[in-house]
This record gives sequence, structure tokens and C-alpha cells, in this order.
Amino acid sequence: MQIKKSELKEIIREVLLEEGVKKSPEVSKKARGAVGWAKHARKGSGAKRQFQKGVRQAGKKQSKDATEANWIKGAIKKPGALRKSMGVKKGEKIPAEKINKKIATLKKKGEGDKKLTKPERTELARLNLAKTLRKMKK
Repeated sequence: MQIKKSELKEIIREVLLEEGVKKSPEVSKKARGAVGWAKHARKGSGAKRQFQKGVRQAGKKQSKDATEANWIKGAIKKPGALRKSMGVKKGEKIPAEKINKKIATLKKKGEGDKKLTKPERTELARLNLAKTLRKMKK
């Protein structure tokens, strides 16, 4: 059973009032995806919750600096995994020589027709990211 248009409008009004969001073009653009999804949703499928999430995200405005600073959090999915695999104690830096040596080994292993396995590709990506982060200024 699909949600009726009148019920959907009521849900939208209710959510906008709950969130204290004024009707603005930005909110309607951000929430448009959630509304489109909710039109085809079945009752009790979380359409209201999905729309609320869209409205909340529209209400939040992150500064450009905050977004750029947080890219590292998203890039590092398992903190400490590289350190553990390299056998370096917690709190110590991984030596640059060790990183470069391991990268060279993995690249050599993947040359020509040979392919690296999934764990090896993951480790290579972690090594490259560690090398990049090392270059960044604090």
C-alpha cells in the first residue's frame, strides 16, 4: 500500500515544523530526494524518518574548512592497521625507509601480467596514504 499524496504533504509539513526549518529553496532541493523516495514507499517503511534525515542534513551547513579538514577521517578506515602490519609499536612513527621499501616491493610484485591480491592492494593504498600524510604540514 503506497502513501497517498495528502498524507505525504502532511508528513512533510509535520517534519518541517518539528525540525524548525523555514521553507527555503535550499531545504526543498536537499529534501527533494527524500520526498521522491517517500512517494513510492510503503506505509511503515520509514519514509518519515528518511525525510527527516534529508531535512536535518539540509539545515546543517558545514564550512569549507571543516569539510576539507575531515577528509582524512574518511580516508583512514582502520587506524593502526598499517602500523600493526609493519610491526611498529604504538606511538612510534613508521620509518620512511620502511614505507618506501614496502611500496617498491609491492610495485615490483605487481609488474607485468601479475596482479596483486586484494590484501596487497589494500596495503599499497595504505602505504601511499601514509607517505602523503607524512608530507603534509601540521
